[in-house]
Amino acid sequence: ELSGAGKKDAVLLFHKGLNVITGDSDTGKTFAFQCLNYMLGAEKKPKSIKESKGYSKLALEFYVDDELYRLERGIGDTKIDVIHNETRTPLSYKHDPVNTNNLSRYLLGILLESSDVVQLRKNSKNVKRTLSFRDIVHLCTVAETDIIAETSAFQSIQHTEKTVRKSVLKYIITGIDDSAETEKDDPGKENIKRAGVVKKRPYLNSKI
Repeated sequence: ELSGAGKKDAVLLFHKGLNVITGDSDTGKTFAFQCLNYMLGAEKKPKSIKESKGYSKLALEFYVDDELYRLERGIGDTKIDVIHNETRTPLSYKHDPVNTNNLSRYLLGILLESSDVVQLRKNSKNVKRTLSFRDIVHLCTVAETDIIAETSAFQSIQHTEKTVRKSVLKYIITGIDDSAETEKDDPGKENIKRAGVVKKRPYLNSKI
């Protein structure tokens, strides 16, 4: 739902299951996707188009186990209000593994029915980061550019994201995260340390 002072609300209705937005060029498909993505915690606000002039606020309603949740966010705001059971809770849009006062942790808590922090592998050395709701958004919303490129939601053209995408898939299938994985030593860093020691020794010996 897109609203603004003196403007008629623009509403897009979704149904349970797969929803596909189709249409000719310049009919608002990308804008609709950007609005949805923005309400699910994206930093970048929807692009400005002539049809959106005068609109200043977005809202998204959804059900989880027959319970209604409503998200409200002003375009350009860093806070997102969550309305549930007549209680309004302002949350940061940005994921924080420590602070729970953000949209990502709130929505993950609903989906996982737990406040536990899920650990994901970032790379082959088992360096880890926490699961963000944005990791889930990548799997349930597909942009037109991704459809044209015929890429999988579980893969990424960005090398830095490939390992963590696999980690997310494993967690969704098995329910087991990577918290038990031990971080591997980086042989490159060890070589640098050893090289530094070798360079220092002649200098130290000259002082003895």
